Amino acid sequence: GETSMAYYGTPKQVARFNGNRAYESDLGRMEGLACECYGLLTRQQKYGANYQSVFNIVWYGVQPLPFGKVDLTKAPSLAEGIFFGTYREGVPGMQPERLGPYVSTLNPGYDPTLPLYRPWPMFNAIHDANCKVQNSPWARTPALEASSQPSVSTNEGNAIISYVSGNGNHLAEELGRAGVKASVFSNDSKTDFLLVDGSNEPTQDLADALKNAVNKTLSHGGTVWVWNVKPAGAATLSRLLGGQILAEPRVSSSFVIKQYDSLLAGLGNAEMYFSEDDDWRQMTYGLSGEFVKGGSILLEACSADWRRWNYQGEPVKTAALYRSEVENTASRAAIVVRPMKQGRVILCNLDPEITSAKKAAVIGGLFRNEGIQISQISVQHGFIDLQGRLVRTLVCGSFSFSNSVEAYDDKLPAGEIKEDVGLAGKKWRLAGAGKDGVFDFKSLKMDGSKESAFAYVAVWIKSPKPLNDLLSEPNLPKLSFTYGSDDGCELWLNGNLLAKHERHGPLDPNMFSQNPLLLKLGWNQLVIKVVQESGEWKFAGTFGCSDLDFLRKLEFASEKPDA
Repeated sequence: GETSMAYYGTPKQVARFNGNRAYESDLGRMEGLACECYGLLTRQQKYGANYQSVFNIVWYGVQPLPFGKVDLTKAPSLAEGIFFGTYREGVPGMQPERLGPYVSTLNPGYDPTLPLYRPWPMFNAIHDANCKVQNSPWARTPALEASSQPSVSTNEGNAIISYVSGNGNHLAEELGRAGVKASVFSNDSKTDFLLVDGSNEPTQDLADALKNAVNKTLSHGGTVWVWNVKPAGAATLSRLLGGQILAEPRVSSSFVIKQYDSLLAGLGNAEMYFSEDDDWRQMTYGLSGEFVKGGSILLEACSADWRRWNYQGEPVKTAALYRSEVENTASRAAIVVRPMKQGRVILCNLDPEITSAKKAAVIGGLFRNEGIQISQISVQHGFIDLQGRLVRTLVCGSFSFSNSVEAYDDKLPAGEIKEDVGLAGKKWRLAGAGKDGVFDFKSLKMDGSKESAFAYVAVWIKSPKPLNDLLSEPNLPKLSFTYGSDDGCELWLNGNLLAKHERHGPLDPNMFSQNPLLLKLGWNQLVIKVVQESGEWKFAGTFGCSDLDFLRKLEFASEKPDA
């Protein structure tokens, strides 16, 4: 009888029944469950089930009730609830002293201000299915696509995107991970989009420079795109834009389309749902104030904090999700657009940090919808991630040693390095890092000893420029490789030993740095020997570059291509 996903279904799972609506709120999720439950019960009836049920009416089909609570916007205190008589020693039976808010969904007279129960749509769907109601609203799955949503923009123009040096440097770098190309603002050229970092309070000189750039951009019909407004920068932005802008604390991992606009073309609630991802914290402050009220809110934080529901314990998750909707009264505005002078202002409080392909797609979509050309983003066939971390490589091992001389012998592994090729009785094979970008050799199930042993890591890298020839052209990019191991390691590039770190200790991914990493034009071979004495056996490496666009142009492979 324990059928339906009522007790575990996340919005992503429930969305198969009602699409974007499942992501909107606790009620939206429950409407999707109502469709599922009606279908389950009617199909059980169709095939003549002797027993039929879904899981379950009392805990998931009706709402948790706020016993003895007046102000639902405040978290419950021990002074609230339903209080029973004083405990009497020696009297048989249960003697409850207090029943707190939200601990039950049924009210058999505990709180006379509340009904016996408050049904969710799931309750009504179960009723309709059992009563053979053919025209129940839950008998049909709603359309899963919003017809009013604008189509995805295919217009990629030559818009100029600028930022004021000292304010938008880090912002431009982060957005560059999504393929956005921005340059420093100049009074001598017209800019179509001015990126502004709203997270910090600028110096007076920088504030003056921002004011000049904002005024020039708006005066010729450009767009001022403000990102990541925080309390520290809100006052300056208010003066800069001539209206009060506030940042109210609200942490959010999921967003809802409030008003469809060409800026959000191709993006629905599913694309704006990060609650089950590693980069779940996508907003820290909601936008409010007079300036925001005068604009159009296009995107807002979901009223429900799905992280209080998804994969949480059954005794608390129903009340925790319900409370997340009623107790947080801070502004939910995430993207606001307002016309100003001859141009307009976009306030966007999505965190500009990009650490996943999904986030890069969202950011890239926003800019592409504005007619901005986005450079091609590649995760280099999965060998590095958007943060430059090495996440896929060839490994070979393990090889035992008896002393440190054998472990750190300065010798490159013999023979050809490619997948399935042998080395001293072992084979090179592809392996992936964990979500944290760390290769854990003990979990890679390599043959051989896990103590007093070493293993090799190798990857091929193709450079479009000769970084080892400093005279080949001016302003060559500066590539670096930051890495760490538990315990020691040796590093080779194209057969040359670059570094030897004879040590014993835990992993620090930022312990060593080869800066610059002087790749030659074309294909290069990077090899690391990771030495294990005892304890954990791990390695992590990250590529960095003074020119992120160049970093994206590097190609990675498990073997050197013929051409």
